[in-house]
Amino acid sequence: MLSPKGVGCAAPFAVVVSTGARILNSPVSAVTPQSVSVRMQTLPPAFAPWAEGWFNPPRPQAAAAQPPPLLVRRRLHSLLDGAREGLVWVSGPSGAGKTSLMRTWTDARRAAGTPCLWIQLDATDAEPAVFFRHLRLALLSTLATPQARNALRLPAWREAADAARLSAFAQRYFRAWTAALPKPLILVFDACEAAGADAALPLLLDQLLQALPAGALMLAAGTDPLPLTLHRWAASGRCLTLGWEDLRADDDEARELALAWGQPQPEAAQCALAGGWMAAWAVLLSAARCGEAAPAADRIFEACAGAAYSGLDPLTRRVLAAVARQPTASAEEAAVLSDVANAGDVLAALWRLRWFVERQISFDGQVRYALHPLLRAHAAARQMP
Repeated sequence: MLSPKGVGCAAPFAVVVSTGARILNSPVSAVTPQSVSVRMQTLPPAFAPWAEGWFNPPRPQAAAAQPPPLLVRRRLHSLLDGAREGLVWVSGPSGAGKTSLMRTWTDARRAAGTPCLWIQLDATDAEPAVFFRHLRLALLSTLATPQARNALRLPAWREAADAARLSAFAQRYFRAWTAALPKPLILVFDACEAAGADAALPLLLDQLLQALPAGALMLAAGTDPLPLTLHRWAASGRCLTLGWEDLRADDDEARELALAWGQPQPEAAQCALAGGWMAAWAVLLSAARCGEAAPAADRIFEACAGAAYSGLDPLTRRVLAAVARQPTASAEEAAVLSDVANAGDVLAALWRLRWFVERQISFDGQVRYALHPLLRAHAAARQMP
């Protein structure tokens, strides 16, 4: 197949670009090959000479230190295989398996001959100027020769003028950017929540989707559900959404995961405790692999999402600690238990985010909320702030 600008390549490529705030806030001219961390997978031979100066592949580790292979989740791969173009939005809490799912699926697509460009977002991408610079670096990483890189011409961002007309600038930029991409292509944006829920990212992704050529697919993942700006893609049938309910590992996948880790088949109690959370399974199986006893439930949650829990506001933690005392609670019961008048709104918001809170509707129409077993143990083990 051919790489961009007609450079011959013996194999499809995948590029992972990760840039830090210190670099992205510098002038473009100050960005050097040494200042960008890029991981190449299945690097084409034509890229090899340039790769020595630009790419920074991970150092090989001893076989004993290598983690078990990622689980190929055939159930979810079959859903992704049906998405040929447009948008796939994968959302779920931290540790739900979003990144590993996208990694295994894009590996399979790349092996089948489809190039993949992976862009890891961070907080700096909340600024449109930084996001465009990030895309420029990603595109440069796909161009195999100095001549191709020097010939790249993208619209230059002018802070005051272009910020006032962001949509118009984005259209011009994305037309030029997509024209230089390989076709077909899978374009991955991971950690979309890092750019901020109220940032311009959804608008920019919408504009980029409009500019992508036929046959190109955008795969985006984050902790937040599909933004309203992108709902029209779902309404037109060009968006596949995978959420927490889809990502939760079923019993068959739990058994496959245990087998990959070289561990006995999990017991029903372990499956109930993990609740389909891939990060929890990693903690449980890692302990078993090291010959250690299974950690307590609250310690498992602490290891997987303790920082996220600590980052919740005090009233939210108060509501969770109160609701954790019983299997389920209605909005009214949560308000009484926590002494927080809007406790029902707090639980509803967490449920909409699928943040380890489930909603149950009884036969008489009453709405009740239940916490994930690990969150319940973690919240109950802590006093209300």
